[in-house]
Amino acid sequence: MFFNRKKVALALGSGSAKGLAHIGVINALSEKKYQIDAIAGTSIGAVIGAYYAFGKLEDYKNYVLSLDKRKVFSLFDINLFPSKGLMDGDKICKFLMSTLGEQNIEDADIKLMIVATDLNTGEPVVFEKGSLIDAIRASISIPGIFTPATINGSIYVDGAVSMPLPNEVLREKGYKRIVSINLNKHLSNNINGDLPNIVTTLYKSFSIMNYYQTKYSLECHPPKILIEPNLKNIGMFDYHKAKIIIEEGYRAAIKVI
Repeated sequence: MFFNRKKVALALGSGSAKGLAHIGVINALSEKKYQIDAIAGTSIGAVIGAYYAFGKLEDYKNYVLSLDKRKVFSLFDINLFPSKGLMDGDKICKFLMSTLGEQNIEDADIKLMIVATDLNTGEPVVFEKGSLIDAIRASISIPGIFTPATINGSIYVDGAVSMPLPNEVLREKGYKRIVSINLNKHLSNNINGDLPNIVTTLYKSFSIMNYYQTKYSLECHPPKILIEPNLKNIGMFDYHKAKIIIEEGYRAAIKVI
């Protein structure tokens, strides 16, 4: 049945560097002539979804394939005296602005939905219009690691706090042929132990929370099409392993489709 239905909506989950597997999945879908007409993305899923929706995924792919450890860490701005987060996220925003530009979400080539978490209400918030960069900045703000984002007076943190895999967003919008990419099938074994201990602890805790939240969500609302790359040895900052991660996403997708 799935092979006769070439139009799909993607739910792209959270997972930091693991999210590069989304690129491999999208490559596999494109190769098999599937038409992606909507994307809901949380955290890194929002980043990858945005690059695809604005026709710049290949440029982003080429960029991450060029990264080494030094280049990866040059993108993160450490707060020497952190009060709201260990990193500001300003460098990442400048990078996004330089590669995506000053775009509005509603101007994407396909329907794009970006999930963040309202820190006051605890509810997931879906951005469908307005500043693309602001929405992504909110969606990737891992608590304690990145400073929260403020949009129109509201404070937001990472979308994965409330919705690590945004299947429900697409379902509520009426999409039936949903392809979900779960980056959190396994608890990560590699959390980069050479990083400062506070980062290791925060991210490991966040990953555990994502794992159990996603597991529960999938048990309650199993999607028709689920792709789960094996990324248990990939840590938060392992963007320099882009080739391996993208290839694993591709392999996992081909097995399913």
